[in-house]
Amino acid sequence: KCIQLKRDLPFITQVSVLTTNSTQGALQIKWLMPDPDDLDTIKNKGPYKIVILGADGINPAANAFSPITGATFSSNTYSGLSDSLYTHSGLNTLNKAFSYKLQFFAGSVTIPYGTSYPASSVFLTAFASDRTVKLTWEHSVPWINFNYEVYRSTNSSPFELIGSTSSSTYIDRPLVNDVSYCYKIKSFGTYGINGLPSPIANFSQETCT
Repeated sequence: KCIQLKRDLPFITQVSVLTTNSTQGALQIKWLMPDPDDLDTIKNKGPYKIVILGADGINPAANAFSPITGATFSSNTYSGLSDSLYTHSGLNTLNKAFSYKLQFFAGSVTIPYGTSYPASSVFLTAFASDRTVKLTWEHSVPWINFNYEVYRSTNSSPFELIGSTSSSTYIDRPLVNDVSYCYKIKSFGTYGINGLPSPIANFSQETCT
């Protein structure tokens, strides 16, 4: 027998790196609003508000999260606060992972009705050795990632899919020594909950070695 999780809080469905850069990196965050029936919008009247909280790293402490400037969405009506996305820019995505969670407010209150599960970006690390690159990646997300695609670029050529795996490591060989290879990972996951998008797809940052 399946247990259907109550959807009275927002669900993050994407934390994907759009741009890899040490100062001008960007991530895209997507979410689904609570199901109005599970939330009971008759009992929990507006105005409604979503506040995106962010923190550096993959498993930041709860008190490390803080509101992102400009990432507050509000509406007097529930229908006016639709599922949405936000681009968080001006970040060091080259060297850092980032985590996000959403506070949801119903009514004119200062205490949130609830907070979503946190979700991090995928962070990729590359280790080079003789004619070989070992890739490892990590993340902390509330859904289950079941597959990862590995993309490679050589000498600034376009990224090409070179393989896929269900684990969080990948060995690329045979390669040519003293040549620069760049990589990124695309993860695929699911909440396994009816009404939530599947698969959930996210890119890591790009890393070169």
